[in-house]
Amino acid sequence: MRADQDSPGVRHAPAKDRTRVEPPGLAHPDAIEAEVLGGAYTRRVREDFKSGVRGGVNGTPTFFINGERYDGARGLEPLLAALQPGVW
Repeated sequence: MRADQDSPGVRHAPAKDRTRVEPPGLAHPDAIEAEVLGGAYTRRVREDFKSGVRGGVNGTPTFFINGERYDGARGLEPLLAALQPGVW
């Protein structure tokens, strides 16, 4: 969604004063950037990555159904079919 589009829950400054639109309750982008560059999330990202590798994730997206990796056809219909009781 572009900054000039309306979105539920987003407060807009008057158009003539608008320089940046930010959803309420989110950290300022500069603060997030500082946290990322400072390594605040490095450990968690590394742990999540290793967990994915151990779990058989070898790319994105990787789907799991009832704890088993789904390697079937992608798309709505094949995924819905795989979710039917008795398939897994």
